[in-house]
Amino acid sequence: MKKTLLLSLLAIFQLTATQSSHAQNVNRCAVVEHEQWLQSQNPKRASQRERFDQTVNEYAERLLSSKTTMPNVTIPVVVHLVYKTNAQNISDAQILSQIDVLNQDFNRLNPDTANTPAPFKPIAGTANITFCMATVDPTGAPTTGIERRLTTVNSFNTNDAVKAFSTGGLDAWDPSQYFNIWVCNLGGGLLGYAEFPTNQLSNTYGVVIGYNYFGNIGTLSAPYDLGRTASHEVGHCFNLFHIWGDDGTACTGSDQCADTPNQAGENYTCPGFPSISCNNGPNGDMWMNYMDYSDDACMNMFTAGQVARMLAVVNNGPYSNLQNSAACGSSNLLALDARMMGVDFPTGNICSGTITPIIQLKNQGSDTLTSVVITYNIDNGTPQSFNWTGSLASLATTTITLPTITTGAGAHTFYAASSLPNNNPDQDPSNDNTSSNFTVVGIGQPVPFAEGFETTFPNTGAVLNNPDASFTWEQTAAAAHTGTQSIYINNYDYSSNGEIDEYILPNFDLTSINSPKLSFWVAYRLYTNPTANPNYSDTLEVLVSTNCGQTFTSAYKKFSTALVTTPAPFYTTAAFVPTATQWRRDSIDLAPYASFNNVVVKFRSITDYENNLYLDDINIDGTTGLSSQPSLAAVNIYPNPANNFLNIDLTGIGSDRNIGIRIVDMTGKTVHATSNNMGGQLLRVETSNISTGLYIVELSGVDGVVRLPFTKQ
Repeated sequence: MKKTLLLSLLAIFQLTATQSSHAQNVNRCAVVEHEQWLQSQNPKRASQRERFDQTVNEYAERLLSSKTTMPNVTIPVVVHLVYKTNAQNISDAQILSQIDVLNQDFNRLNPDTANTPAPFKPIAGTANITFCMATVDPTGAPTTGIERRLTTVNSFNTNDAVKAFSTGGLDAWDPSQYFNIWVCNLGGGLLGYAEFPTNQLSNTYGVVIGYNYFGNIGTLSAPYDLGRTASHEVGHCFNLFHIWGDDGTACTGSDQCADTPNQAGENYTCPGFPSISCNNGPNGDMWMNYMDYSDDACMNMFTAGQVARMLAVVNNGPYSNLQNSAACGSSNLLALDARMMGVDFPTGNICSGTITPIIQLKNQGSDTLTSVVITYNIDNGTPQSFNWTGSLASLATTTITLPTITTGAGAHTFYAASSLPNNNPDQDPSNDNTSSNFTVVGIGQPVPFAEGFETTFPNTGAVLNNPDASFTWEQTAAAAHTGTQSIYINNYDYSSNGEIDEYILPNFDLTSINSPKLSFWVAYRLYTNPTANPNYSDTLEVLVSTNCGQTFTSAYKKFSTALVTTPAPFYTTAAFVPTATQWRRDSIDLAPYASFNNVVVKFRSITDYENNLYLDDINIDGTTGLSSQPSLAAVNIYPNPANNFLNIDLTGIGSDRNIGIRIVDMTGKTVHATSNNMGGQLLRVETSNISTGLYIVELSGVDGVVRLPFTKQ
């Protein structure tokens, strides 16, 4: 069903209560509710879906017009079974029966194709997609493709809690190499839900199916006992919409497929043929399509147009590598294979040259490991030897602490290797070696320090920490406070939240100056309107360590309108590039660390789907401005929310400070302003005469501007 004027995605995702349930209180599919929840978590998701949907439409149209038969593709599947009761812990046979159903339905090998009405048989499609149970897990070890967890959670819903171990579920395997299916107890009469694809890889991509609707044998609830719930939800994962276009019964929705009839709403049970709506006679609704809501026994077809959309996802975008995955290959364990997994210590900057190394050893073989010889050295020096003994089961990992080794100050490389498992030659020596880079720091470099990012980045001694190997701090010539370059992190295109990226400065000796202070210029603007969604924001945090980076203390943390450096409106849906006037100088008192000669400072960005964040002109000194005075960041406002008055506490600021105060609404209009406010006092501002809503207190002084949000009740 394809209209001349395609509906926007936001219009498509309108769902009425009558569409999500029927008289039996069954929620056949919650993909729409789940999509709405995902968009509430990620304000950019709608545009990402729309862009990818355009790619899918174009590819599908080319495929249909060329009448090309695509080769068969194989997609590895992992099933994460989360259960609380024995009944929910369904058998392997029931799980495997569902994979059989998928392979039949997606290749039109299902035995009930004879039930497809004659007018629809010519447009029935074969996807040539085969689903196989993964035989190799992400570590390279053999697997059945099924993992199980006994949980304490009574039932799950559409908030993806089942997709994380931390919330009672199981974490996804790499979604670019495995198609993830979660099976669990779903509440509220829900049968299942799926995640639509976008142009960005998602670690929650896949389907969630109720345990009693999965497969066609075992613990099942009629009439949804033939495995068609999974066929329906996997269709959504490959970008198929509900056949009626999710418009209620308006006959105006679209599933983007020209060969599915227009129909008024979903069908339940098994309607007779033809079942006419929306003037779609003589053949009526295609209620036997997997993307309708009819009973499992009634479903028996995809159309050629739907197949083209699914193949567009399989061959384009972030999930196109699924067909190239080796996860259904063979994994034949050797009998004796000791594998060095990595170095826990030494890594990064350390304070002492006396080192007690810690390594990870895995038994990659099938025989239990009882002994391994570990040799290790620094900078390819004289090797030391350590004979480990114990009992390490197949595919298990253990931590080994080695005897102490010493080295001098400077940059070094630590090497370790395993050999002679169980006093026999290792049958796979290719994984016997590991190494790590580290630096023994004596006394940090002297200050003052200045970094304007005009030369090589990162500069000598500085380090980038990019745990997810995605977007991170980088040099840019698009904007700068001074000069021609700064650094920024591209949060606008960073399709993850909670990811940490750090720019770590060289170690410093702060004993060489009095009253040390860190200052920097920052530029930031939100993507989301803070009035509508005040909780969305990326975060900038500055942390300080006095033990060579082993532990850190937070010295500065800003987000939302407190981090924003632009006047109202505080957001833009375009990628933020600051102008010369959209920078703010922030400073941090480092006096608590003045007695340490080896101090590490790092700038941390924490993503939240928002906008670009810039830094420039980082300085550490003890002579400029008000370094011995607390910065404006020490100001506190209360009560918040406020009613008739707002206290602005300047007692943490020196009495010689001259502070300007302005209160603005979300449009940038000034509702209160005073100047020449001296530090060391508590100011009380009357707020009874301003309207309810969100406001910003702007505090200005010689060390920049601080913005503090408050709500007027």
